[in-house]
Amino acid sequence: MILSTNKYENIISAPIAGYTNWPLRRLFSKFGASRIFSEMVHVREIFHKEHFELPFLNIDYNFTIQLFGSVDDDFISTGELVLKFCDNIDINCGCPAKKVIKAGGGSFWLKDIDKFSKKIFEISSRFPYKVSVKIRLGFTKPQIAEILDSIKEAKLAFITVHMRTAQMLFSGKAMYQYADSIKNYKTQIILNGDISDPFFAKEVLDNYDCSGIMIGRAAIIDPSIFKKINEFLSFGSYFEDEKLQRINNCIDYIDNLLIYLDFYPINNKETKDEIAYLRFLRNSIVESRKILFSLSKKIPFSNKIREKILKILNREDLFELKEEFSQLKSNFKL
Repeated sequence: MILSTNKYENIISAPIAGYTNWPLRRLFSKFGASRIFSEMVHVREIFHKEHFELPFLNIDYNFTIQLFGSVDDDFISTGELVLKFCDNIDINCGCPAKKVIKAGGGSFWLKDIDKFSKKIFEISSRFPYKVSVKIRLGFTKPQIAEILDSIKEAKLAFITVHMRTAQMLFSGKAMYQYADSIKNYKTQIILNGDISDPFFAKEVLDNYDCSGIMIGRAAIIDPSIFKKINEFLSFGSYFEDEKLQRINNCIDYIDNLLIYLDFYPINNKETKDEIAYLRFLRNSIVESRKILFSLSKKIPFSNKIREKILKILNREDLFELKEEFSQLKSNFKL
């Protein structure tokens, strides 16, 4: 099975576009996330991505690659390719972003439940119990019972339900009152939405008939949330040294990013490869600015460092940034 039969062991990291890259996923793994999602990737982009294996390079954790596209896109060919890099592919039918919906992806699928269910059945039949799906309660209104009923015969590994409608985006309180709709559902169901601390994590697991939980935005700010939740579930308490932990998270992220940059195969004899590498380097570092900015939130006396985060351009900047975080860490230990 893709998930544990013990729901208290299924503490999963969510796919978040622009954030859950390889360096951050490695941090999630360090802190005990039981399954780790990639960022969502368009099914057609897979075949045009340079050095495809790099963005999905996996080291010793349970890995899910999340795909999105329209119901007319070829998820079968893409699935055959990406399952070489993971043990589970997830179909995003919940993203509420306007540009994703406009392209017929994400929660757009929930507008036509009949088409949605037929496509999910088609994909899961080709890859039985290796496919999962992430959905919302509905598009404009909660209709989770109808959505789940439409795919009850699909050979899915699990289903993740974000407890908001697509129309709600990420605002308003997640509507866990609709979790009663999943009682006695034969496929394992993961609940997602507003789980930002160990106390609420335990409340959801204790009070709802689910198979686990998924952590999203809270993990971007504090990847150690997975460790805290696991400790709280096991012992009823958890250890926290927030200032030092947040600094260590930034240092570890930079180390992971430097490792990731070293994976890129480059042949200096070919100019086009060098240009591609420089593009890869810049894109990876620019993407990491916002991730480091989130990781460094609530670190006292870090304003100057946070200003530098927004300007990093190359490896040298990363080494300097790491040194400044290390110095700040030493100051706190004094």
